Amino acid sequence: MVKNRGTCEEIEEQLKNSNAILNSILEGPENIIAFSLDRNYQYIFFNQAHKQTMKNIWGVDIETGKNMLEYISYPEDKEKAKINFDRALSGENFILIEEYGEESLSRNYWENVYNPVQSGSEIIGLTVFCIDITERVIAEKSLKNLLKKKKCCLKRFTTGLRII
Repeated sequence: MVKNRGTCEEIEEQLKNSNAILNSILEGPENIIAFSLDRNYQYIFFNQAHKQTMKNIWGVDIETGKNMLEYISYPEDKEKAKINFDRALSGENFILIEEYGEESLSRNYWENVYNPVQSGSEIIGLTVFCIDITERVIAEKSLKNLLKKKKCCLKRFTTGLRII
């Protein structure tokens, strides 16, 4: 005998609340991009941050059901993206730091987390979560250059001390 676990109204309310929670998780953090693709690289889902970023770095307006790879105009970036998508579609979870974007628009550094999407034992797609780390990468490069200059100056100074 199956017990009635709630009225239709209660179930609808629970579903509404679950959707609100899921939406806040995926749309809430403004600096986190999220998207999901099927096995043919077609968009299943993307958040507003991803939609805006695709507009900013590629100059395109993306749509659910369209192939993401077709939006990427740089052949090297398209090939790199496909390789990463295929890794996730083969069942691999991984994190990469990558550079993407149209140079005339905005070329940024990203920390990307790739995961397969499974239904039972079948992989039906992939999800990617991305954080723009451009400022961090630029700061790290500046720090490396500063340390290199400091090392060079210190070497000159110690060489000068030996001469005296």
